[in-house]
Amino acid sequence: MNYNSSKKAIVYFINSIIILLLSACLGSILLIIVYSLPVAPMRENVARGTQVYNLEGNFPELAAGYRSTKLDNDTDATMLANAVYPVSDILQDAFSVPMIGYENRSDRLYSLLDYVNHVKGATYVTTYPRYWHGYLIFLKPLLLLFDFSDIRVLNMTIQFLLIVLCIFQMAKTKHSQYIPAFFLLLIVWNPITISLSFQNSTCFYITIFAILYLLFTKKEIYAISLKLPYLFLLVGIVTVYFDFLTYPLVSLGIPLVIWLNETEKSLKQNLKTIIICSIFWGIGYVGMWIEKWILASCILRKNIFTDGLSQFLVRSSNEIEGTVFSKWDCITLQISVLLKWPYFLLFIGVLIFILLKNRKTLLIILKSKKECYFVISRFVPYLLLCLYPFIWYCVASNHCYINPKFTYRLLGLTIFAGFSGVIKCIQIEQSS
Repeated sequence: MNYNSSKKAIVYFINSIIILLLSACLGSILLIIVYSLPVAPMRENVARGTQVYNLEGNFPELAAGYRSTKLDNDTDATMLANAVYPVSDILQDAFSVPMIGYENRSDRLYSLLDYVNHVKGATYVTTYPRYWHGYLIFLKPLLLLFDFSDIRVLNMTIQFLLIVLCIFQMAKTKHSQYIPAFFLLLIVWNPITISLSFQNSTCFYITIFAILYLLFTKKEIYAISLKLPYLFLLVGIVTVYFDFLTYPLVSLGIPLVIWLNETEKSLKQNLKTIIICSIFWGIGYVGMWIEKWILASCILRKNIFTDGLSQFLVRSSNEIEGTVFSKWDCITLQISVLLKWPYFLLFIGVLIFILLKNRKTLLIILKSKKECYFVISRFVPYLLLCLYPFIWYCVASNHCYINPKFTYRLLGLTIFAGFSGVIKCIQIEQSS
């Protein structure tokens, strides 16, 4: 490594540390502010949704037999219970994130409903300090004004507008070629289900805003590639701050696909950029999480690292309540969520449309070994991103095996990267 490379690495390292420290400070301040808000109106607004939650239950399916349409009211109940906890010590509560449960209730949803409806009974307090719970900086203020059904509709409206904005901006640029791939990503994600579940919405927003940033500032971001690592560092930080460990890797992979769709760099340069940006995303994600453990340990005067590391070992294991499963079992469980005829027909239909639209180019490619090599070299970076979800499934096996209802959405990255790669190879060939 030469002097300039060493100097650049040192600058990146120092700046990353500064960004991480500032992010932890800002994140902490925002949580302290929202924990200063009155809780009584929030509790009343949650209580207004009792009938809806009683009707839906913990995991309702919008379309019976389709796990991709399953809501996670159980986790949403945890988020709401955290939001309506009667604050006694703002600083302590902001970092321990307590919630009230009922001893005669085995699940979190009905404990929440009992609490907000002032049902008498033996209660206990449990805490959740290993996560940042950044979603509370939005959820708490919203609950001051709206009940959770209002928030669902508001959430759906905002997400719809963001999707339209993404498609509109893609249509204005060369990204218009990739709209079919983006359409399939949305089909896999199922935005309707996402918009009705608070916990599923966090990664959606982070990813969409990262996409919009790349689409609206592409000239600057591609002209100065040095900005990209910092962008993904921030995305990693924001992801771990807001997300409840749903499908976080999409906030890395999907924006990288958008970047690949725009760039015309060599295979070596593309792979280098993907690896560097992935490392910086990981630094932001892991670094921000560790900062929470450090701050919580100091403020609460208890070892949060023990809880965090023990949960990491559990979530990365191949065992559930004594039953052992393989990595392959975990992967096939995710894929099985999409093994439905409508998905299959849509995937095949879009692929046929792309190939027929570019049939002349395909004939040229197939007749020339040189052109085949050129196309394959262009597809390799996309193939790497296609594999990212499977790496996550192997690392977080226990968590993904338990929660395929939302972790399957990582496969949206595989679909988006795969179809974008096919389109990119053909379009590049046409322009060359």
